[in-house]
Amino acid sequence: MAATAASAMAHQMPPMAIPAMPRIRPPRLLKGEPHPNNAPMPPVSPNHPSAKWVQGKWRTGNSKAVKNKRATQDIQVAKALRHQTHGLDIYAYRHIRTNQVVYSLTRTLQENKVLTQLLYHGKKTVPSSVRNDMWTPYFSIHFPPTPAGALEGLFAFQKLRELSTQRQLSPPENLIRATQEDIDVVKSKLGSPTTLQEMAARDELQGKIPKLNEILPKKLRAQKLMDQKATSVADAAFVLDWILSGPSPWERVTTVAKKRAIKASESSGRTVARLGKVRKEIEQKAAEIRRRASLAVESLADGDRASLRLTFDAIHQLSMEHRSIISEKGDKLDDPDTQLSVDLDNLREFEPAGTKVKVNRKEPLALQRQQRRATLAAENNAFKERIQTAKYAEHEAIKDWFQHNETPSTETGSLWESVSLARENALDTYDTQQKMSKLAAAGEVETGSKPDNTPKTETVQSSLSALKPDWATEPRSVKMYWADVNDGLFASSWPRNVVHGSLAPFGVAKAWTWAPHLDEAGSLITDSPRVKVAKVVGKSVHVMGSSLDDGWVTEEMLQGGKRPPVWAEPPPPPPVPQEDVQVEYQRLDESATSPRRDPAVFHDEDIVVEERRQGLWARVRRMFGR
Repeated sequence: MAATAASAMAHQMPPMAIPAMPRIRPPRLLKGEPHPNNAPMPPVSPNHPSAKWVQGKWRTGNSKAVKNKRATQDIQVAKALRHQTHGLDIYAYRHIRTNQVVYSLTRTLQENKVLTQLLYHGKKTVPSSVRNDMWTPYFSIHFPPTPAGALEGLFAFQKLRELSTQRQLSPPENLIRATQEDIDVVKSKLGSPTTLQEMAARDELQGKIPKLNEILPKKLRAQKLMDQKATSVADAAFVLDWILSGPSPWERVTTVAKKRAIKASESSGRTVARLGKVRKEIEQKAAEIRRRASLAVESLADGDRASLRLTFDAIHQLSMEHRSIISEKGDKLDDPDTQLSVDLDNLREFEPAGTKVKVNRKEPLALQRQQRRATLAAENNAFKERIQTAKYAEHEAIKDWFQHNETPSTETGSLWESVSLARENALDTYDTQQKMSKLAAAGEVETGSKPDNTPKTETVQSSLSALKPDWATEPRSVKMYWADVNDGLFASSWPRNVVHGSLAPFGVAKAWTWAPHLDEAGSLITDSPRVKVAKVVGKSVHVMGSSLDDGWVTEEMLQGGKRPPVWAEPPPPPPVPQEDVQVEYQRLDESATSPRRDPAVFHDEDIVVEERRQGLWARVRRMFGR
C-alpha cells in the first residue's frame, strides 16, 4: 500500500516550473559603430601571397567568404558601368510565342525588371520566371552620349512602358471585338467543316463561336492584347517624333537645372539642410560607383589585399555589353576611353545665368533667405509663366489636331510638328511681350530710342542660351537598330533624324593577343614578326549585339563558316602531244599498280560527291550485258 500511495502522490503533486534559460545575444552595435566585417586592413600582412582581407579577417583565396565577395563584386562592377551610360540606350525584347515586347536599359534581360512589365490577362499569361531562350532581341534605340541624350532616353523609356500598359489595360474597341478573321480562327480550332456541321446538328456550338463585333473570349482576347509586335514599333515612332520635335537638347537640360535651382531657393531652412545632407550622400554614392567602375578598367595596385580580381565570366560579359577589349592578362578592360559617363544628379553647371543676389551677411540666415527669395521672385515667376505658356500652347495644338484628324500622322504632317510650331510661336510672343513690358516700365517706349550707357535687358530666353557646349550645337540624331529591318514598316512614318540599321544577332567578347605579322603577300615581316590584334574569345545570343556595320562583329562570324564551297565543272584536260605518249603509258602503268580508288566516289579539290551505289540485281544485269 505504501508503494501505491507513493505513486499516486507523485501524480497528484503539481509539476514544478523549470526556470527559463537566458537567451544569449551578441552585443548590439550602436549607431555609427563600425561593423566587425568592415574593419580596416592592418598594416602588416601575412607572407602568404593568396591571403585576402575579407570580412575583417585574413582569408585564403578558396574560402567561401572570398568567393561570395567576388560574386558580389562582379555584380557591383557591372551595375557601376551601366550607371555611367544610364538612359542612353533602350533595348526591346520580343517573346517568340506570344509576341510580347518588354523594354530594358541593359543589353541583357533582368528578371526583376521584365516581370513587372508583363500584365496579367488570365491563366498562364505571366510566367513565374524569365526564360532567356524564349526572348529574342527586337530593336534598340541609342541616344547621343550627352546629358540631354540621357534625359531624352529616360523620357522615351517611361513613355514606351506607359503606352504599352495603357493599350493593354484600356484597349481600343476594335482590338477586343470579334472580326470575321477571329471567327474563322475559332472555327478552325474546333474542327473540320464536317465536324462543325455535326456539332451544329447536335446544338453543341452554342457559346463556342463568337458573333461578329462581339467581345472576344477571354483566351483569344488575351492573345490579341499580348501581341505587341506591331504596336511597339508604332509607339517607338510616336515617342521619337515627340522627342525630336520638342525642345532642343540645350533647352531641355537648362530647364531641368533651372527647375532644381528654383525649388532649392524656395525651400525652407530645414529643407535646405536636408537636401544638403542628401546631396552629400549622393556624392559619396557617386564616388563609390566610380571606385567600383575603376575595378574593371584598372589593374589592382601592388599590395592591395582588400580588392579582388574580376572573374573570367564577368570580364567576358562586360566586354560583350560595353564593346571593350580585354587586356592581355585578362583581368581588366583595356580601353576605358570608350566608357562614357553621364551624371544626371549634378546639373549645376548647366544652370542659366540669372540675377545676382547681394545680401547682408551680418543679418540672420532667415532674413538673408527672405531677401534672396524676394529678389528672385520676379525672375522665377517669369520662368514658371513661360513654361506654363508653352504647355498651354501644346495642349491647344493637340486638341486642334485631333478635331481635324484621327491619327497622329498624316500625309500633310504629324501631330508633333504642329505642336512644335505652336510652342515656338507662343514662346516668341511671350518673350516679345516681356521685352516690351520692360521697355515700357523704363519709359523708353514713347521715345523709341535707347541710351548707349543703358545695360542691355536680358530675357529668360537669352539667359537660357548663354554659353553652350559643343553637343548643344550639333545636329540631333537617334540611332535605331533592328533584328529585322522590315519590322520598321509597322510604323506609318519615322522622324527624319532617326538613322536605321541592322542589329548584330549576338554579343561578342574580344581580347588582345599576339599573331604573326604578315604582309599582303602572306610572308612574315622580319622586322616585327608579331603584331597585337583583337581576337574574338566568346559570343552569346543572350547579349544583345551592337550595329551590324560597326565592325565589332566580323563577317566571318556572321556567316558562321557554313558557306558551302562553290562547285564548278573541272576544265577538260589539254590534248596530249605525240612525243609524250610513252610517258602517258608509263603513268597508266603506275596507276594500274597503285591502289585503286573507290569508283563510287567522285573526288575533287573542294567538293566530294558520292554517287548512288548499284544494287545486287543491277550488277547481275550488268554481267549479262543488260
